[in-house]
Amino acid sequence: MALRDAADDVRAQIGTIRRTEIGAVSPLWARRFALASAETDPIYFDEAAARAAGWAGTPLPPLLLSSTRSFEPGPGRGDLAGDGMSLVDAGYPRGHDVRVLGGGQSLELHADALAGVELATEAEVTDATLKEGRSGELLVVELERRFLTLDGEVLLTCHETRLFR
Repeated sequence: MALRDAADDVRAQIGTIRRTEIGAVSPLWARRFALASAETDPIYFDEAAARAAGWAGTPLPPLLLSSTRSFEPGPGRGDLAGDGMSLVDAGYPRGHDVRVLGGGQSLELHADALAGVELATEAEVTDATLKEGRSGELLVVELERRFLTLDGEVLLTCHETRLFR
């Protein structure tokens, strides 16, 4: 019953867009992410190399935006599930004893994301379906997260699937 109630709560979010202005990603943060992800291309470490390669500035590594769970300080204890997952992000049911698993992502790169450019993210639940799995019922939540400039140019779209049990 808890999973069905959780599904109803998530379905109530369908079509609601949560927009958050995340600010500019600093070149230092972009370089640190590039290092952590074993990126060696000089365009991520040297603006002159990036410009020589045709970029308008230092590019963000492709997975930086979609792999950052939050650009805010983080939720307080009351906004965390028992397993430590944030309950304030789009697509999470609050007040239900459910566990979450990542079900995968696909990315669409639309335009260059550059360090120092002010950005926003928009998250929207697009579907929430109860399905029978091998070990019981699952709630499958589909989410679309867009990263864009403040003037509306979409840079990246991330399609996420979350599985709740």
